[in-house]
Amino acid sequence: MRSSEPALRWQAVDVFRELYGRFDPEGAPANPSWRAQRSRSPADEISRRLERDIGDGRFLLVGTVGAGKSTELSRIAESRAAGSFVVQLDLVQHFDKIVGDLDSLRHVQSWEVVFLAALAVSRAAKERFDFDFIDGALADLAVAWKRAADKSAVPDSERTEVDLVRLMKAMVILASAAAGGAPAAGAASYVLAPLDAVEAKWKLPIGRSSRALDDQTDEAQTLLHAANVIIGNVQHRLGRRVLLVLDGLDRVEDREAAAALFVNSAILGRLSCHAVVCAPFVLRHDPTLALVRGFEVKVLVSEPVLDKDRPRDLRGPGIDFMVELFQRRTADLGVEIDPGILSELAHRSGGRLRDFVKLVREVAGQVLLSGSPGVTRGHADAAMREQRLLLETGLTRQHIDVLREVMNDPARRPPAGQLGYELLRTSRLLPYLDGSEWFYPHALLLSGQLLE
Repeated sequence: MRSSEPALRWQAVDVFRELYGRFDPEGAPANPSWRAQRSRSPADEISRRLERDIGDGRFLLVGTVGAGKSTELSRIAESRAAGSFVVQLDLVQHFDKIVGDLDSLRHVQSWEVVFLAALAVSRAAKERFDFDFIDGALADLAVAWKRAADKSAVPDSERTEVDLVRLMKAMVILASAAAGGAPAAGAASYVLAPLDAVEAKWKLPIGRSSRALDDQTDEAQTLLHAANVIIGNVQHRLGRRVLLVLDGLDRVEDREAAAALFVNSAILGRLSCHAVVCAPFVLRHDPTLALVRGFEVKVLVSEPVLDKDRPRDLRGPGIDFMVELFQRRTADLGVEIDPGILSELAHRSGGRLRDFVKLVREVAGQVLLSGSPGVTRGHADAAMREQRLLLETGLTRQHIDVLREVMNDPARRPPAGQLGYELLRTSRLLPYLDGSEWFYPHALLLSGQLLE
């Protein structure tokens, strides 16, 4: 019996290493079946409206940081990949890995996003279907970019070589591998498949404009027209809609920059295709969100893991979603965690998908460090303590006063002022939905002494 103990221990190590890898808070689920169905996500409604072509088919998805917006965008993209020509572009990945300057994403203008959208659709259509009109259309798009860049004072734009055929090959996108039910060559087993960068050098300045470009200028209108010619031709030849799924604009943190994209400008909402776009968080609790033009706004809320009337004592129905997510990701691993411990991890996540994934990963790390064959209450407590200490970092007496003010308000209304916004932006304070939105401190903060 004893001789088998080392083998069992190493088997447990392999399982928990796999568990650790599967619960990566920064990565998308490797298998779509690992996702759980959210009761309060607008993803299904958006997909149905796109399928039935109701309205303009352009949606702005806004939500709390870490609430799972990227996962829901992927869900929509996958659900429509067989019926629409889906092109999915992650701007964070593009600016970080291809442009090599993630900070410039925070300053990108609406006409530049239109340009990137057209380039992404061009690459997808060229490589999936070898449409012969693309190269000629790109020449017009290049001229339009040059004029817009000059007008908005992009540095060195007059000396920049605009080779869009090469640039589009540097884009990393996902695109439908089938149209009209016929899989593209070499992609028969995929509905939504990646097109990786062929040449990862991006030499076009982007996100560096020093002057805003108004929608009504001839330069902006010409670029929009060039983009819509490409999109329109693709849709005409395929006999179906293009669906642009755009992630990453939630990295725009400045309110004026966010308003310039979606409130003061309507150019993104005039692309002649269906679109689902991730919105900047700074608009999430801003009254100007109601003034967004060209998009129907949909809000992704945190899972209700707290009870509004007794948030310190009772748990909400969102616990079930988190538990199901864990079960889906571990069904083939044979990992068993005491239901009480798993429920506690779900509760302490504050309803944020990212935080639940972090907590499970941290538990797996604690098991690996201890050499234990399974999860104990001590492992879970250690994981929650580590994440709570991170949330407590940087909180001042003034921040704590604001959090207590919300806790003592029976209506759970949001606080006013800059401190309140900082707590929302950094997820120390979270919104929930029960009729109308209500607010409460992150559940991990309730497990310490800070808010006693």
